[in-house]
Amino acid sequence: MFLTVAPNLPTEEDHVEAYRRIARSAAPNPVVIRTLDLGGEKYFHKVLEAGESNPVLGLRAVRFCLSRPDIFRTQLRGLLRVAAEIGNVSILVPWFRARRVAAGRALVDDVREELIREGVRAPKAPLGDGRDPLAALVASTGAESDFLSIGPTT
Repeated sequence: MFLTVAPNLPTEEDHVEAYRRIARSAAPNPVVIRTLDLGGEKYFHKVLEAGESNPVLGLRAVRFCLSRPDIFRTQLRGLLRVAAEIGNVSILVPWFRARRVAAGRALVDDVREELIREGVRAPKAPLGDGRDPLAALVASTGAESDFLSIGPTT
């Protein structure tokens, strides 16, 4: 979605429409939607400052999202709205290393509370932790994540 609207950013409504189509077409089966991970071959120069020295290993996935909460919050608002509406959506955050789990969870909770203050129904959606196989081997089984997804990081 981000690449199709470049150099602009998708709006909250763009997110809602896309996720709604996916969730409805899969219902009643569960849907896991991975959050933004622009980097490497998907490098988004207008968003990721031109000074990024290593787009494959540098500022991407949850590191990028936490550094640009304006972009991440828009995506999270869309995901949480559709999760509340259709009920089968889980959120997967790639590279959600242990030290970033608390910060990511806090941001998701903050966005959820913001939606509730605006009168939008926003129950908690399952929040998953995406890790590469090696990181998964040393993953703690803390309560911060509702599920763990193991796979390649690129």
